[in-house]
Amino acid sequence: MISELEKRVQRYWTQRSHDFGIVRRNELEDEMGRKWFRELEKHLPENGKLKVLDVGTGTGFFAVLLAQAGHRVEGVDLTPAMLEEARALAAQRGLDITFREMDAQTLDYEDGCFDAVISRNLTWTLPDPERAYGQWFRVLKPGGVLLNFDANWYRYLWDRGAEQAHARDRENINGGLLVNVTPADFGSSHPLAGIAFQRRLEEAAFRLGGGGYEAPCQRVEDFLAGRPSTGPGRVIPSYRPGVRWTDLRQCLPEFVWQTMALALPMLDGKVRGYAQGDAVLTAVETRSSSPVRIIRDNSGQCNVRGLYPCGEGAGYAGGILSAAADGMRCAEKIWEVYGK
Repeated sequence: MISELEKRVQRYWTQRSHDFGIVRRNELEDEMGRKWFRELEKHLPENGKLKVLDVGTGTGFFAVLLAQAGHRVEGVDLTPAMLEEARALAAQRGLDITFREMDAQTLDYEDGCFDAVISRNLTWTLPDPERAYGQWFRVLKPGGVLLNFDANWYRYLWDRGAEQAHARDRENINGGLLVNVTPADFGSSHPLAGIAFQRRLEEAAFRLGGGGYEAPCQRVEDFLAGRPSTGPGRVIPSYRPGVRWTDLRQCLPEFVWQTMALALPMLDGKVRGYAQGDAVLTAVETRSSSPVRIIRDNSGQCNVRGLYPCGEGAGYAGGILSAAADGMRCAEKIWEVYGK
């Protein structure tokens, strides 16, 4: 019988199992997989083919790495959805790996039956890690090796210093791609045509995201190739409540996605990695500037004298730099009136 906390952990990893499976498959194919295998090899016993237990195997990354090297591997995990991903990965590679649903704190194995026990990113989720370690050592043979790769994940939730550092340095770098839109693109001369244009984009993105407030999302490589995405690469989206992998061209006007398709390789030429294949595009950003403009005269004021409409909210900018430049222009106009 698992605890309520363990049920919450199980639900969390169930939601992430499919995307995690894609990420781990990608890692197995690139240098990351080779680096991990070299690290494991450095610490494993040097006595031929080993019997290894992968605790908290997740989608089977460690289990597959070691089985490919000829070791006999079993993997256990508390989350059935993760084990389904692991079994699919092993079958895809023709590997005979036993995966079992099991609590890492209560192992259903006899004493001293494994040459090595390995684990990655599990201990931080356990309600009773001391009991888990006792179980892992119990199933090791004399002279066996325990390899645990973990970290103090989510420390920022309770440590103020870590919280501040986390706020400065998130996992992903987030930025916006802005495409210039003019009244000629609105399809109407109505004063509120910009708001209607904005609304159409947001409704299209809402529908493409499945209608449940998930955002439509696409890998840059797929976007540039004109094909829909089916999952992430090495970059996991941080958008909440989640994303729906698709083709963003289905919710963007043609002139918008064509501009983006031309701009991304050009930006990559200036900032290497900007258009890397696994980078993530999430739609749609419609609030970078106001869809209406408060008219101002040559003095910088609107019809309410003394009021100087300025920046994004007033419809005169579309980003930090353009807002700052417009602020300088307004400051110069104010100085002309009040600085004398």
